[in-house]
Amino acid sequence: MRVDPPPVTLEVVHASGGRVCAIALQVPAGTSLQAAIERSGILERCPGLDLSVNRVGVFGRLRRLDDVAADGDRIEIYAPLAVDAKGARRRRAQGKAESTGPAPARHPEPARPNRHTT
Repeated sequence: MRVDPPPVTLEVVHASGGRVCAIALQVPAGTSLQAAIERSGILERCPGLDLSVNRVGVFGRLRRLDDVAADGDRIEIYAPLAVDAKGARRRRAQGKAESTGPAPARHPEPARPNRHTT
């Protein structure tokens, strides 16, 4: 007699534009993240999602779509970044440097007398 493993309970989550969509479901043990996402129906609820574009993770750690879902996983579908963080910091720094002008000259500290004379 063959005993099937118990189903895996998990949650599929996506947040965008202040709206959070979270779906709890059970899937058979051995189900991939992609199959769990498709089974959840979140792709129909959030039509802008595209698994070829949106990255996926579990509890904040990036994962591949073919990884197997584990019991208790929170599968997160991440929205693409609207702004490149490094580029934004660089532009702010350039704007700040241009608005304040050149940095003030630093004056060297006066020489200290050498206390250790031989």
